[in-house]
Amino acid sequence: MATPAEILPYLYLGSRLCAEDRQLLSEHGITHVLNAASEIPNYHEGTADAPSYLHLELNDAAEDDLVGVFGRCFPFVDSARDAGGKVLVHCQAGISRSAAIVIAYLMSSRSMTLRDAFFLVKERRGSNGP
Repeated sequence: MATPAEILPYLYLGSRLCAEDRQLLSEHGITHVLNAASEIPNYHEGTADAPSYLHLELNDAAEDDLVGVFGRCFPFVDSARDAGGKVLVHCQAGISRSAAIVIAYLMSSRSMTLRDAFFLVKERRGSNGP
């Protein structure tokens, strides 16, 4: 079973397997899901008690504009935090697109350096390679 990594008390990082497992989302109190993979559906959208979704049409390719979506990502994470919720940020494997978004969020919201944000995510998640 996949387990999301708690990066901050309201911010989790994981793979599509985490996003797919409704029970896992409930157990971790996940209220919002940031889906950073064009190829992955919003698994529970439209179902009873579904989390709120932000689906980014990002491919795992160097030419995709990851920086261009930060303006949508950061307010989504902040709105979950402000509402007392928790966000799962995921892509296919949870090590590239989603990890890069989480690292950028830490740099923006916590004024962390790239190095500090990268190593915090690496420590909590165990693997990342944005």
